[in-house]
Amino acid sequence: MTAPITLPRGCRNRFYFVIIMPLNVDGHGPASEERGEVRKITWEVWDQEMTSHGSYDYLPDAIDEAERLNEEYHMTNTGVVE
Repeated sequence: MTAPITLPRGCRNRFYFVIIMPLNVDGHGPASEERGEVRKITWEVWDQEMTSHGSYDYLPDAIDEAERLNEEYHMTNTGVVE
């Protein structure tokens, strides 16, 4: 069994994070709420290099994926397995 990984505290210290993504009628985003374009809200996992790593209908699913990716990133880039 692998020991749990301790990630840096604070979302600003993590490579992957979740953003809200409002979509228009065609499923493209970000849509403008001010112009009445929003038809659906999704949650996306992005990284600090501004790359999207997936879109999710439910916030908990996006958070889980961001945490999984952050654990991989931490292990790969620090070489630390706690």
